[in-house]
Amino acid sequence: MTEYGLKEKKDWLSRYQESLRKEKRLKETLREVRSRAESTAQALSGMPPAGGQRSKVESGAILLAAYTMQLNEQIVDGEVIRAEIEAAVGRLKDPLQREVLFWRYIKGEDGRPMDLWKVGNKLYISERHARRLFRQALVNLELPKDGRSCPV
Repeated sequence: MTEYGLKEKKDWLSRYQESLRKEKRLKETLREVRSRAESTAQALSGMPPAGGQRSKVESGAILLAAYTMQLNEQIVDGEVIRAEIEAAVGRLKDPLQREVLFWRYIKGEDGRPMDLWKVGNKLYISERHARRLFRQALVNLELPKDGRSCPV
């Protein structure tokens, strides 16, 4: 297997952790917008806006709804990606290879693939053995032909 083929597989497996990073950023943005909207609502008087314009409270509510919808879509997309990766990993014959990929790419760590020495610790094996299993798992992993492994 070429290094390009291994990189393609690593990139494909890394999509779930990338999805979690996007989700985290959206949650932080939503918190910031909510905080600003709440402080704006408290600062406004009861005066209606002039000339049929939206009030700042209405604008804030619309923005909050848009970010909430984006976050919900990102969560669904992330779960689809996770299911695709779990299906592909689940087809590996060796249970330790499956575990290595699970801990590295599904569980991950702070939106990144888990370091292999940490994966080794989780599985009570050496880092060297974890690296060997990881390499073998990548070689044995079959990516779906269309980039997906489950119908959505």
